[in-house]
Amino acid sequence: VDEGLTEWRARAGGAGVSAPGYGLGDAGLPPYGGGGGGAGGARAATTVVCLGLPPEDEGEGYDRTHLELPDNQRALLDIVAATGTRVVVVLSNGGVVRVADWEGAASAVLEGWLLGQAGGGAIADILYGEVNPSGRLAETIPLRLEDTASYLDFPGELGTVRYTEGVFVGYRYHDALDAPVSYPFGHGLSYTEFGYSDLDVHTRGSGEELVVRVSVRITNLGDRAGQEVAQVYVAAPGHDVRRPVRELRAFRKVPLEPGASTTVRFYLAFRDFAYFHPVRRRWTIDPGTATIHVGASSRDLRVAATVAMEGTKQPLPAAITPDSPLADWLAAPGGLDVLQREMRPPAETGQSHSRFLTEPALRMAGSVPVRRLARFPGAYLDPERLDKLADEVNERAGW
Repeated sequence: VDEGLTEWRARAGGAGVSAPGYGLGDAGLPPYGGGGGGAGGARAATTVVCLGLPPEDEGEGYDRTHLELPDNQRALLDIVAATGTRVVVVLSNGGVVRVADWEGAASAVLEGWLLGQAGGGAIADILYGEVNPSGRLAETIPLRLEDTASYLDFPGELGTVRYTEGVFVGYRYHDALDAPVSYPFGHGLSYTEFGYSDLDVHTRGSGEELVVRVSVRITNLGDRAGQEVAQVYVAAPGHDVRRPVRELRAFRKVPLEPGASTTVRFYLAFRDFAYFHPVRRRWTIDPGTATIHVGASSRDLRVAATVAMEGTKQPLPAAITPDSPLADWLAAPGGLDVLQREMRPPAETGQSHSRFLTEPALRMAGSVPVRRLARFPGAYLDPERLDKLADEVNERAGW
């Protein structure tokens, strides 16, 4: 902030730049001087209010427990906004802060993050219009902490954390729910606007040799030079696993003069449509239709096209696991052979096979997971071998 004040004073000729309005280390105290001090600058036509997180709120080796700005900073913002001045908020923070309950008091919000030594000059360049901003959010800003994917599971209990969100972290979680957010992943404004048109998608090859060329025309619709960050999102088919509704697969910053247009090309490959299959243990594309979106954020998707995916293999039955029902094991190629070999009663019983492999028993136990069935008397199935047996059945099925 001090370096920023030096820059702003130099560019403003020393006029109209006020003093600090809150104590950085006293998060619970009201603004200095009530309506004076930093709030005195609110008599100007536009007031820049610098807000952010104090050092004790974020750092290495510990986690934040909230997304809020300190109370005294919020109080200062309310005092300044109440004067009727046009308010511009500049944020300085390492992690996301919640903006939903105060951004209405500001005409503009500039997210500065932690820019380092030359950060003040960079912010001044943007505030004074000497540079057209082109940054984009690398994470979603949620409406509240409770809207985040790990809210119910982090930091866990009794020394255990369950990472139940899986691949649905960050924007993938918010977009899968189509839930409202303050600002989506990839969002960012500038002093001009851009248009997208003429999307063209061309596919060559298949399998691991797949290449998809994506071409799109971008036009600077405003009267200032600027840079647009064109983002390519892929919604790929998934039959055996749950997949995100779309994933960022490419992006490019495109500089354009006022009124100028250019065609931007992206090249997507096999891995941009594939996922790692937990049973096949290799990267896999499922057959079906993939949708390619191009736009300015994960929620601001301007143009789209579809591509047919052949898939890396013919569709297979669902993979067998120890928790699959007995009926699924028996329906899989080789499943009956494997279970008949394993579920053999001791010779002294005089039985040729387990009672659970008889037709009457199958009608009763067909829906029972094999892991649970192994605990039943008369199953004669070793629970410690189930993972290896499932792998054997899956290999016979072509997985």
